[in-house]
Amino acid sequence: MITPLVVLTLACAHHPRRADVALVGEWTPSMHDGERTTIVTRRGRARVVSIIDHDGEVFDVKLSGWQDDRFTWVYRVPSTGYIVVVEVDAVTADRMQTTWTNHERTGHEELIRIR
Repeated sequence: MITPLVVLTLACAHHPRRADVALVGEWTPSMHDGERTTIVTRRGRARVVSIIDHDGEVFDVKLSGWQDDRFTWVYRVPSTGYIVVVEVDAVTADRMQTTWTNHERTGHEELIRIR
């Protein structure tokens, strides 16, 4: 069976609610085991409600939502004090491409939907 590939670029000002639904789920980095980011909808808008690291550390979600036409979340890592900003570049049915930045570095990460 061939599964159609649909990519939703989330720099989308015209249909953010459609993009919000595509973001809902539990996500984990494709290259790391254990970290979980949970996105739900509240009042029709996507929100990151929890991020738990592979070792059980709970990251403090500071904000999540649409910033400059991109879905973005910001969290603090309690053990290091780092503030991390994550922007979603694109999402398919089970993969999310992101760009992250903290006070020292920037990079790209692919997340996979686990629920």
